Amino acid sequence: MEGPCLGDRIALETWASKIAVRLSLSSGEVSCPEAPLPLHVLAPRFGYLHLFARQAFDFFERFMISQQRYTPYFAYKGLPLPWHIPAGVLYDLLADGEQPWDIMVHFPTSLPTTLLPWNDEEDFKLSPLRDVFFGSLKEAAFICQGTSNAVNMMDISNRDSLWQSVKSTDWEGYKSSTSSISLDPVPSQKNCSPPKIPTRVYLRTGAARLEWREMVKSTSRPVPGKHESEPPTFPTLLETLKDVLPSIPWYLVSNCSIPAGSVPPGEPARTAADSTGASASEAGSREGEPEAAGVSGELQGGGGNVQAMEAQAARRAVGRVDVLVGGIRPPLETPIAWLHAKMRAPDSFLYIVVRRE
Repeated sequence: MEGPCLGDRIALETWASKIAVRLSLSSGEVSCPEAPLPLHVLAPRFGYLHLFARQAFDFFERFMISQQRYTPYFAYKGLPLPWHIPAGVLYDLLADGEQPWDIMVHFPTSLPTTLLPWNDEEDFKLSPLRDVFFGSLKEAAFICQGTSNAVNMMDISNRDSLWQSVKSTDWEGYKSSTSSISLDPVPSQKNCSPPKIPTRVYLRTGAARLEWREMVKSTSRPVPGKHESEPPTFPTLLETLKDVLPSIPWYLVSNCSIPAGSVPPGEPARTAADSTGASASEAGSREGEPEAAGVSGELQGGGGNVQAMEAQAARRAVGRVDVLVGGIRPPLETPIAWLHAKMRAPDSFLYIVVRRE
């Protein structure tokens, strides 16, 4: 059985996870003949890129074109990055494991229209980011507890301490600041409905494009517990994704094991041997080995050859599907409640990234 110390250690390591980022100043804002050297930072996964806006401005200011107002934003391969989404989620969606993550920083007078407005009288005070964080925290509290009163009634000093712990990714400070509010899912007392878990799922389809809405789809929804169980139990990550993204044939995803009899009618059944062959074939492709070897091995197997070939052809048609939570690929059979308890973001949402290529 998992003890409280282990649970805290998992959460602590999740909070401590960082991404190497290389920030470069946009060439259109350089006032000198040569571009300045980039700024290297370690961005916490649970933090926000805009937390580095002040540091980037101080680093690049002497190379920049002078203007009366600066409204910072960050871009990756020409794509403006939403400032209200945690850095780790953006990285998992877009970067394909790139190290360091090459980000372009811009300091125009106004943001691109594809981003949420940045209404801040002081450009680097981060008031809009703070407002979005507490709005998200209140939404999560309402989903978990049926009310957001606990967050609404936090005094100013406690709010300030909580926001400071988020900015500095201070796990102990965060625990202390949220000790007076409960963010664990409980059944609703009003209508006897089961407890719910706040989740946000981001789906990336295809390569990076210049429009966020063309490449990334997202949904924010509560995942309810099961009515028939006492105490309430929650679905697995796989069950959650099947409900949120029904268009993806999850039984064809290589790290997904489906109970017998659950394969949709008309689709090739997937055996344990078939699953092993798929994983080995996929691993071989990643290491530069020809995928045809996996196919030829199945051709020598005997009676199930046609079925195995159909299954592998179907998997190729689906393409590669990656599911990431906090930068790792958890087994799809992992309970969603465990992931939320150990790997939820400071706003108490569980962020799930699905990449389909």
